Amino acid sequence: MQSFQQFAKTSQIQKLQMTYLMKRAFLMLQMTNLELKNFLEIEIEKNPILEIKPNDKDSSNLAIDEKKTFSSIKYKPSLFEHLFAQAKEAFFLKKDLFIAENIIGNLDKKGYFSLAIENFAKDLNISKEEIFKVLKIIKTFDPKGIAAKNLKERFLLQIDNKKSLEYKIINDHFDKILKNKINIIAKKIKKNQKDTQNIIEKIILRSSFDPTEKFSYDFPKDIRADISINKLGKNWIIEIDDDLPYFEINKNLVNLLEKDKKYSSKKYLFLATILMTNIKMRRKTLYNISLYIIKKQRSYLLDKSELLPMSIKEVAASLNLHPSTISRTILNKYIECPKGLLPIKSFFTPPSKNEKKPLNLSKAKLILIDFISNENKQKPLSDIEISKLMKEKGLDIHRRTIAKYRKILKIGSSNQRKKYL
Repeated sequence: MQSFQQFAKTSQIQKLQMTYLMKRAFLMLQMTNLELKNFLEIEIEKNPILEIKPNDKDSSNLAIDEKKTFSSIKYKPSLFEHLFAQAKEAFFLKKDLFIAENIIGNLDKKGYFSLAIENFAKDLNISKEEIFKVLKIIKTFDPKGIAAKNLKERFLLQIDNKKSLEYKIINDHFDKILKNKINIIAKKIKKNQKDTQNIIEKIILRSSFDPTEKFSYDFPKDIRADISINKLGKNWIIEIDDDLPYFEINKNLVNLLEKDKKYSSKKYLFLATILMTNIKMRRKTLYNISLYIIKKQRSYLLDKSELLPMSIKEVAASLNLHPSTISRTILNKYIECPKGLLPIKSFFTPPSKNEKKPLNLSKAKLILIDFISNENKQKPLSDIEISKLMKEKGLDIHRRTIAKYRKILKIGSSNQRKKYL
């Protein structure tokens, strides 16, 4: 019985380690070269057996003596880069910075941190108390509302005065706000319905549902293309921008650690090996995607034809990779090619028009928006009523389909749209 429990515990630890390592690999995969360079410098500094060496090796895939200077454009840093820059100022201990890096690296696309703290703490082999301490500080970072576990906490993080009525309304009545139960909230806070509704609307208008959105527009900074592809005679040259710190394992330091019984080099060797493997995997994936683009879009690159249909799914199948790996790899990356400096994702075309889509969605969407925009806000249209109005417009769309379209358009139910005067 004891051996089985020991086996189960070991299996669970290995599973957590693999989850952590996979996340690290995916994180590096989706970084731009500038982000990766900054990330590697920190990783090398944290690992005592790694040291940066001068990179004297010649680029094997260049046809000219001097390395081509990549074109520069203005870009906006990723959320990871923006938050990690703040983390380096906020945390002085390496352990706290390590925790911060992993919290930031595990935020989802909307900037939420929804992982179970207990599992996350076990994964990092760090106490929950230390995780909570660092997470609490990260929640004060710009943009406001970052690292929240849900939308309610996101709203609360954006209210500075924790003793205000606004904070109390969100904290105590958030579920009722989602259901538009203004009358119940009004009774609780001893206000009339109109005043209560105005307070809630001001909170919502002032708050950000997705604080990561602004990273498409703010913080301009120079960036170089991640990949360069050019035609030289009959051949195509693929160049991955490798302006990364060149590092090696210092064998002397490994031997010193092994002699000291208090320390072990196994952990550091393992992390160093994984780091090197992930860099090679990232480079290989970028190279293979570039090669596929050349094969598929050769005529387009030479201005001889239009862009051919090319999907992420298609490229993933050809390279024997998961579509999510391709998506991560091309995220926020640019390619210098005969057509100029382009986002890599611009080579990927939208799904075929022949693929199934919701019935008359584009037309129904416009009509639905029109109906709801002009409805009586004190007596909003129900889905059944909208369905009947749709039929009058020549669209036979049932109530359930109306509800589905509302969700696509992020429009609330009739009860949620009701306003009080």
